[in-house]
Amino acid sequence: LSSDADRCCQQSLETFTCHGWGTGLLQADEIEPYLLQMYTWSAHAYTRGTAIAPESTDIDRTKGSPSFATPAGVTAPIMLKWALVWEDPIERSLWFGKALPRVWLEEGEEVTVSGASSAYGRVGLAIRSTFRSAKTISANVTVPASWAKSGGAPSGGLRLRLRCPDKTARIKSVTLGGSAWKGFNATAETIVLSQTDLAAAGALAK
Repeated sequence: LSSDADRCCQQSLETFTCHGWGTGLLQADEIEPYLLQMYTWSAHAYTRGTAIAPESTDIDRTKGSPSFATPAGVTAPIMLKWALVWEDPIERSLWFGKALPRVWLEEGEEVTVSGASSAYGRVGLAIRSTFRSAKTISANVTVPASWAKSGGAPSGGLRLRLRCPDKTARIKSVTLGGSAWKGFNATAETIVLSQTDLAAAGALAK
């Protein structure tokens, strides 16, 4: 949302440029503000019942908006994709579920991403939650088979974040490929696989 000092936006949601603010929030790991922005644009900046968006939308919906802008129509889909699959431009790591809404991992929920584009090839993600009944969240990450033949994996490795529905809950243990895995940060709710880890698992070219 804009402030009085922001004379460019004034009291409007700048639908066709706000993805820049979104990537900045992800870079700073400000997840709740990112989700607020994503849902605000999705619910307020688009023509209701469609994915059509004007160039900007006034906070006061009784006022008119500028005409349709093609790039504005892809803002919400881009931000949704980044919540699920995001490339860190500084660490050169590939994130899965970095900004996944907590409620999406409630008991019985499933999240599936197939063939998502990235600079490292098409990737996928499948998550299933039995958080309440078994205190477990299962995840499967799909990466390009080419990584094991010709390389192309992110130099910063992979990151998988599992944002538990209960904000006070913390990851206690991780099993990867049937074996205990110590590469996780419970506070950040993130499982980490470096390039060395990927190579050891046979996911990278030798």
